[in-house]
Amino acid sequence: MLEIWDKRPQEIAHLLNPAFLGVLIRRAVAGYESATSSGMPFALTPFILPLVLHAGTRNILPDIRTTFPTWLQEHRELLVEFPHRIKELVPYTREALIFALQRNALTIDSHGAFREGTSKMKGKTKYPEKSAEIDECWRRSEFVGRWLAEAGPVATVYGLVGVTP
Repeated sequence: MLEIWDKRPQEIAHLLNPAFLGVLIRRAVAGYESATSSGMPFALTPFILPLVLHAGTRNILPDIRTTFPTWLQEHRELLVEFPHRIKELVPYTREALIFALQRNALTIDSHGAFREGTSKMKGKTKYPEKSAEIDECWRRSEFVGRWLAEAGPVATVYGLVGVTP
């Protein structure tokens, strides 16, 4: 369970705020939809933030021509801490999903999958002097969404990284 907002360390509150994370997840969902024309399964949402926020991982993400299984095979060292990062970020992922759903930045379709909503959360995620790192997180989020769409069934994705849903 997450600490109430006022009790969070300032660094955590800034980096892992639900508006910023909600934008990252929304962009990943948009990327997923563009690759499959279906919604992103709930079970894939915990993979987004660990892949995008961790600079070491984000910097070695490939282009779309490299498949998720191939990339994991080439970077087996990531599998050591990746399940732990997923577990640590699940509460923040949930909080961001709720935040984005409440603002209609995400919706849930009749199959229980996430779809891009009509709101882009303008005014809630304005970064007037955003850094290159924020731009890179936004860009890589869309890539991760498309990449997960091409990775195969949810059970396969989980099996590849050695975690269970």
